[in-house]
Amino acid sequence: MIEFQNVVFMDFQKAATSSIVAFLRSNLEEKENKKKDVGAHGPAEKGHDTGKFHFISVRNPLTMYISLFGHGCSKLGGMYKGLKKRGLDHLYVPTPAGFERWLEFMMESKNAGVIKKKYAQIGLSELCGPLTYRLMMLSIVDPLAAMKDCDTDRRDGIVQFFHQNRIYSYYVRTEELVNDLFTVLTNCADRVKLKDPLTTPEGLRARIPRKNVGAKIEGLTSDAVSEELQARVREYEWLIYDTFGYDDHAKGRPPPLPPRTSAVNDRALLTPGEAHCVPLEANSR
Repeated sequence: MIEFQNVVFMDFQKAATSSIVAFLRSNLEEKENKKKDVGAHGPAEKGHDTGKFHFISVRNPLTMYISLFGHGCSKLGGMYKGLKKRGLDHLYVPTPAGFERWLEFMMESKNAGVIKKKYAQIGLSELCGPLTYRLMMLSIVDPLAAMKDCDTDRRDGIVQFFHQNRIYSYYVRTEELVNDLFTVLTNCADRVKLKDPLTTPEGLRARIPRKNVGAKIEGLTSDAVSEELQARVREYEWLIYDTFGYDDHAKGRPPPLPPRTSAVNDRALLTPGEAHCVPLEANSR
């Protein structure tokens, strides 16, 4: 989580977060609130100001796994470091076959405690994958304590808990970063104050630096991954696919936004199938 005076960006790792953070730091009128001992990708703590403008970046889970794997093959990232501590860095073989072996490991719920001890402790690993765990940790205040009230035995219980407790208002897709970010920033210009106003997506593109681009593995693409493993990722990371529209399209669903003149709650992202714009009282927590 990267927090400014009035804006909070939930930095979902390997979802263009480094580029977005660099843009915000250079272009927001307000200062960043840096907290001691709070690193990148950390959750909101108890007492966090949920009245600020919160947004998150997301990505197709399969391509996010490919990016995480490439990052680890460069001996970078918390995932790689955690597995290395457990003597599992041999899983990072920079080939398509090496990726499938690594992904099979990630898709096994019995490995949850090795991937992240807290991931196994909260009881989410039977129904939800590691990326969904990360999404939960970023989207909810004091998530480990809050998750005690989540019915992790049922998908609908997880969905209900997630949408009742998430604090982000909008999302931007990595696949359509410039268009989505332009849409969010221009529709919410009264909440997100930039030093220089945005006029076109092309102008925004020129202001977003390319940061922390992951290593490419020769021959490794989403289409090259076996259909069986693609299906397992879809099954295990179902909440991300459903919530952000990656079921319908590889690039996901555009972020639903209210008209600029509508007085609606900031929390405009709704559960799948609901209307995109609702009155304040219908979308209150």
